Amino acid sequence: MMPVLIIILGLMLFFKTSLQQMSILVLGGLAGLWLIRGLLIILVILIVSFVLKKKFDM
Repeated sequence: MMPVLIIILGLMLFFKTSLQQMSILVLGGLAGLWLIRGLLIILVILIVSFVLKKKFDM
């Protein structure tokens, strides 16, 4: 986790971006990742349940 924070701080100093903007970007990115992960998990569960249902129906 620390290297990521150091890189972010370096970028902030480089671009002279305000802390608020950077934190919004980071939080948005994390929220996006969680959303994508959640959707993938739901998709996998649906596919698995569909396959199991087909197998038990045969």
